[in-house]
Amino acid sequence: MKVKFFAALLGASLLMVAPVQAKITGLMISDPKVMLPICKEEIAQGHAGVCTGYVIGVAQGMQSRNEICIPLSAGYEDMVQVVVSWIEPALERATEVQRYMLVDTQTALRNVWSCKK
Repeated sequence: MKVKFFAALLGASLLMVAPVQAKITGLMISDPKVMLPICKEEIAQGHAGVCTGYVIGVAQGMQSRNEICIPLSAGYEDMVQVVVSWIEPALERATEVQRYMLVDTQTALRNVWSCKK
């Protein structure tokens, strides 16, 4: 009886924590200070994750509006590296300024792969 009660209590507590965690994570992905280490880890480990998905989503949106023209030879890791290479020095230069992951990602991609007109 005690084991079933404990299991039910544990399950209920996990259900209560999950939405809060998701909400916090949702807010944090807009902060380049939070995303930079995640992006760097994904590059180092050679696997896609939250950062790669974020960068791909932003890139696809920009490509659909003809804001950027990424060559077919560029892989997802290349896109993430471009963003990391932009964000890292930007954070060092502007410590007092609030930065946004979306703006930094768009700027990085646009600087490297703007469409020739």
